[in-house]
Amino acid sequence: AITLFSFIYLVIGTYLILLAYKLTSNIFDSINHAMTGQSTGGFSTLDDSIAGYHSVEMDMLYLLPMILGSLSLPFYFTVIYNRQINQFWKNLQTRSIFILCILGSIVLSFMLMKSGVISEPFRTGIFQFVSALTTTGWQTSDVSTWDSPSILFIVMAAMAVGGAAGATVGGIKIIRVLLIFKGISWNINNFFSSANSIKVVKFNNKRLLPAEMNKELASAATFAFVYLLLLLIATFITYYLMDVNFTFADALFEAASAQGTVGLSCGITHPGMSPVLETVYIFEMWAGRLEIFPVMVLFRTIFLGTKPAID
Repeated sequence: AITLFSFIYLVIGTYLILLAYKLTSNIFDSINHAMTGQSTGGFSTLDDSIAGYHSVEMDMLYLLPMILGSLSLPFYFTVIYNRQINQFWKNLQTRSIFILCILGSIVLSFMLMKSGVISEPFRTGIFQFVSALTTTGWQTSDVSTWDSPSILFIVMAAMAVGGAAGATVGGIKIIRVLLIFKGISWNINNFFSSANSIKVVKFNNKRLLPAEMNKELASAATFAFVYLLLLLIATFITYYLMDVNFTFADALFEAASAQGTVGLSCGITHPGMSPVLETVYIFEMWAGRLEIFPVMVLFRTIFLGTKPAID
C-alpha cells in the first residue's frame, strides 16, 4: 500500500514538475523508484540517480519516499488501522527521525557551504543527509569532491545511525542509538542516587527495572561496538586497496555505505575495483542487512557447533 501510494505520488509530482517529460518514462521511473524507495534499495532507472532530472523540485519531491521507507512498518499499522495520527509525534523513533533529518540537513548544508566545494550546499545537504539517514542511497552529488569534515559528519550522524527498527533500513538503527544515550544518562544519574533506591527507567513508552535496563543497554551497546569495529576493519582494508586519488575519509564513507546498505558512493566502488575489496563489500552488505549478530551465530555454529559453552 505504501509503495502504491509512493508510485501515485511520484507520477503526479513528476508530471506537474517536468511538463515535457514523457508519460511512459514518468510511469516507468515512478514505479521503479517507488519500489526502491520503500525498500531503501536506492537503485534508479537513471544513470546519474536522481541527479539525472537536473531539478531542485524533483530533489525535494523524492524526500518523502525516502522518509516513508525509513519508518517502522508496525508504526504504519498503528497509524492506519488504529487511526492514531498522533503517533507521528508520539512515536519515539518516528519523532527522532524527523528531528534528525531537519537538524542533520541544516548542519551538513552549513558545513558544505563553509567548505565552498558545492555550488548549491543547501540543496545538496538536505537531499544527501536524508538519503544517508534513511539508507536509501539516491545520489545527487559527487561525494569525492566534498571536504573530509562533511564526509565524516554524514557517516557518523546519518549512515551509521540509519532509520527505524522494523523498517527496511540499514545502520545501527536509531532506537539503539537513543537507548545508548539514555543508558549513559541513566548510569551517570545512578552515582547521585541512594544505594537502596530502585529507579524505574522510562524509555520508548516502556518502564524498565534496573536489571531490564542493563540487559537492553548491554545488547544495544554490544551491537554498536561490533558494528563500528567491523566498519573500522573494512575502512582500513579499503584504504590500502583503493585507488591512490582517494582519502581516508573516502574509505570510511565507502565502507560505511556498504555496511549500512546505503548505496551512496564516492567512486571507490567501480567495475575495475580490487576483487578483494569487492568481496569485503559483499560481506559487509550481507552482514549489515542481517544485522551482524545472526552472522556471528552462523560462524559460531560452523566452527563450534550448537552446544552451549561450559565455563
